[in-house]
Amino acid sequence: MGNLKTVIISAYSPKDTEIAALRIEKLAKFLSCYYETYVISGRPRREKKFFDTAKAKLIETRFKSYAAENLAVSSTVVQNTSAKKINKFNLYYFLEYFFPIAPGGMRFYKKRDFFSEFEKLMLSFDNNEKVLVIVSYGPHFILKIGRSLKKKYKDRIILVSDFRDPYRNFEPQNDSFKFMHKGLKKILAYSELITTVSSVMKERLCVNYSVREEKVHVLYNGYDREDFNFSKIMPQEKSNIDIVFTGSFYPDDFRQIDPFLKALSENKNKNMVNFIYCGKDSDYVRNSFEKYGLSQRLTDMGMLDRKSSLELQNQSDCLLLVTYTGNDPDQGSWRISGKVYEYLKSHALILNIGSPKWELRDILQSDGVSKVIPAYDTKGISDFIDMAVQKKLKPDFAAREKLLEEFSYERLIKKFVQKIESLKL
Repeated sequence: MGNLKTVIISAYSPKDTEIAALRIEKLAKFLSCYYETYVISGRPRREKKFFDTAKAKLIETRFKSYAAENLAVSSTVVQNTSAKKINKFNLYYFLEYFFPIAPGGMRFYKKRDFFSEFEKLMLSFDNNEKVLVIVSYGPHFILKIGRSLKKKYKDRIILVSDFRDPYRNFEPQNDSFKFMHKGLKKILAYSELITTVSSVMKERLCVNYSVREEKVHVLYNGYDREDFNFSKIMPQEKSNIDIVFTGSFYPDDFRQIDPFLKALSENKNKNMVNFIYCGKDSDYVRNSFEKYGLSQRLTDMGMLDRKSSLELQNQSDCLLLVTYTGNDPDQGSWRISGKVYEYLKSHALILNIGSPKWELRDILQSDGVSKVIPAYDTKGISDFIDMAVQKKLKPDFAAREKLLEEFSYERLIKKFVQKIESLKL
């Protein structure tokens, strides 16, 4: 399959600032080292300053952008918190199943543009060439595009359904919209290969959707070595410490800052902690700090470009990661975003408020100091803050770095290509 053409289909452009776009960027970049690669995507709503897709060719389609208050399912329709939650996590996903909208309903895509651009590519390819088609979920309509293309082109394409997020947690038995999971099962039947970003997601797919284990490949969100070419600056010796969080919080999806702030508010060393936030959730973060009487401990930097964010992470004393703040021990273990690897590449301690079963727990804790602590363990979080302030333990960052090597995108994509090449097609 040396001449295999590759087409990645995504709602998000590699140029987009959305975190979902980072996986598309890196897939395009490193797959283009092996195959002639194309990306058909929506155009960026906000374009990031730095992106690199190497030799991959980018084709962007149009979408209509809406303000939240103009949506038919906007928060103005519902007035209380529980209703908003129902609206967001039930009605929205119900609508996404039928319409080509992106998460949050802020974008309405034209599916025919994706088909049109793909057909142009197919006409330009040799009829004897196989085409690897990767459709990256979400939103849902991208998976439907993959199924339709497989129906039309049959054996000429090799279809890969890529899940950077789980489809409604891959738990049809706990979902009121079981028909949606039946629809997903039919879509998956058209895929030669399914990729996930964690082994837990793979396990749930196999068990709950009767998918053969060899049909699912774990393609982690890794890291690109070239993103970390800046000098590693060790934190300066000072009495106070900087705890940094870069990214987004999802309060309605059990990723809240409250467990950390509760522990900090009760900690005797709280006045020695400077919390630095950068991301899109400034209002939420400021309101939360005010609620716990900690506003004076917060520095809100707003949105930073990715390079500045990486440098900030590397210069911090400690990084806060929030992967799961609920109480169900079986949830949250699969949440491994690209942000995780950025944190692990830093020279900083890491506190992950998450599931004790979190998949990368051993790697994060391999430096001997960083910890995964559940949200309900306020004392454990407080003790970690004390330890970080007192700086009595010396972390072994080299040990963490060694274990992290297998998650470089070079290695991950090489294994993925080997998997593709091994398919008897």
